[in-house]
Amino acid sequence: MALMIASTFTMAQNNALSNATSKPFVEKEMCDKVYDPADFPAPRKGGNTIGEALVIPSLPYLTSGTTSGYTNNYDEACPWSSTSPDVVYAFTPTEDLMVHIDLCGSSYDTKLYVYENFHTPGYPFACNDDYYGFGHPCGSWVSAISGLHFTAGNTYYMVIDGFGPASGAYVLDITGAPPVQCYFGAVVEEEPCGARLNDGCNMLPGIPVFEQVNYGDIFCGKTCTYGSGSRDTDWFELVLTKPKPFVLYAEADALMYFILLGPNDCSSMVALQQIKAKPGNPGEMDLGILPAGTYWFWAGLPVNSSYPEDVNYTMFFGKKQLPVIPVSNWALYLGILLMVTLVVIRFRRLV
Repeated sequence: MALMIASTFTMAQNNALSNATSKPFVEKEMCDKVYDPADFPAPRKGGNTIGEALVIPSLPYLTSGTTSGYTNNYDEACPWSSTSPDVVYAFTPTEDLMVHIDLCGSSYDTKLYVYENFHTPGYPFACNDDYYGFGHPCGSWVSAISGLHFTAGNTYYMVIDGFGPASGAYVLDITGAPPVQCYFGAVVEEEPCGARLNDGCNMLPGIPVFEQVNYGDIFCGKTCTYGSGSRDTDWFELVLTKPKPFVLYAEADALMYFILLGPNDCSSMVALQQIKAKPGNPGEMDLGILPAGTYWFWAGLPVNSSYPEDVNYTMFFGKKQLPVIPVSNWALYLGILLMVTLVVIRFRRLV
């Protein structure tokens, strides 16, 4: 649950666990220039205002466009204000969804914020400026928001903006899925956020503590961020007594990373393989036939994330065991079974 995985890690090893890139910090420069639409006459693609928002019919949704040529209609400071032109997209879900909005691949310093049903200046539903830092493959200072809970019937206005007067080409990638369910028969995590009960190599030196899992287990976990930039991370230990085909499958309500670590030594381990999962895009790590032995796995949010409330996730150790029924649905199935039983008993009495 600490931000660092282990104090003995090299920078490269820590980056592998956080999916961060080893780049020097670069301070953003402010600019006094005010955006002039005449400087960017490119045709519009998204909506210019909330009233003219381009309606997204369904998820997933992937598009590209430009903010150049638009007008500076809106602004939210998270934490910087701006005079950039902006575009607006709108989406009304028909069911409750966990949503991930990503501008990865955009060519300029973006800002992204969301309103729920109405324009509420100063009080956005969500806002992000620099999800991806300087030099990231997705682009320097590019925005993304993950783990948003969209409620059925509400309309969400997504505004693509910029830092300062910045404008340019953007990529908009939105995925969504119903909230992660805990499946019947699953192992349910009991650790409160920040309690550090399964913190692996972040525990006292020489005393790593893991969540013990077995081949075939389904694990229902939760994670969050807390304190001053710390992340709740979960570490797992799996022991195989004989070779087995192994697939790690993961679902998450926000962008998360799931990592196979090795060797099993806190002073020298690295990330051997990793996958990511986000709403609408589960992750799958196929390890083929895994030899008998002891294996360490890690699950956590990206570095610099901010999720003060729990983010739910599910991991399948060995294979995705479907069909399985979410725990929340079992009350319905038991109710139906009880009704059928009562009908059968009554019928027999009548006969």
